[in-house]
Amino acid sequence: ALVDIGVLYPTHVSSYCALRDAGFENALYRAYHRWVADFCAQAPKRLKWTIVANMRDIAAGVAEIKHWANDPNLAGVYLSPQAPDGKLLDNPDLYPLYEVAQDLDLPLLAHGGTARPPYAPGTFDLDGAWFLLHSFGNPWAGMAALGALIGGGIFEMFRDLRVAIIETGGGWLPLALDPLDTHYLMSPAHVPNLKRLPRDVLAGGRYFHAIDTWERSLEFCVEELGEDLWLFATDWPHGDTAWPESVEQVAKWPQLSDVSKRKILGENALRLCPRLRG
Repeated sequence: ALVDIGVLYPTHVSSYCALRDAGFENALYRAYHRWVADFCAQAPKRLKWTIVANMRDIAAGVAEIKHWANDPNLAGVYLSPQAPDGKLLDNPDLYPLYEVAQDLDLPLLAHGGTARPPYAPGTFDLDGAWFLLHSFGNPWAGMAALGALIGGGIFEMFRDLRVAIIETGGGWLPLALDPLDTHYLMSPAHVPNLKRLPRDVLAGGRYFHAIDTWERSLEFCVEELGEDLWLFATDWPHGDTAWPESVEQVAKWPQLSDVSKRKILGENALRLCPRLRG
């Protein structure tokens, strides 16, 4: 089984935030965007790209998004699960990025990355143990991103914004909603911008979440949260990818309906990123 359209996530590029000079950082983003736009233009029906927004120079990030907004192969805006200076994704400093993404009908795509800048929560808490960092780092970063987006009321303030969390695993999501719902009910004053249960926020059709195809909890995830938010991702060429068997794994999943498989393998991604239809 083949992948018809690949969306490119530049894992290393978001780590340019490690540079002291934000101007140099911006220049490297611009260089990367010129390169990847040209690369995808060579196979526009097969390759799409994501623009890396500068999360510490917000004005430059907004300007870069506007500059590339009309590129037909641009699929969405790449964010890290946490800003380089430790700000969570509900920090008001980031609102201009959300506003321009909403205005241009581009989804926000928060992509995990283990033990590299911008360092995610938990990076320095596990004594450098690769086994633990690589197993739990991305899920913990995804939980922090999800909790901040929901608890900070981002879906309430930006009512047309679509968001996905990518490469953090999927099995934790149904389980995370129980404590989020409970703490919203128990202490709503801590999240004044949140006006409904977290699980109701996710049911609104604007949140999407990538699964790893080897996750044994896939059927449980679909059963618990429905079939409309899950995204297929290969994570190629990383070592923990199931590629080239990843498409086949979903297509042959025994307890998933054909409708669920079609949504996971493509239809949900088209709702998240309408430009993929082009």
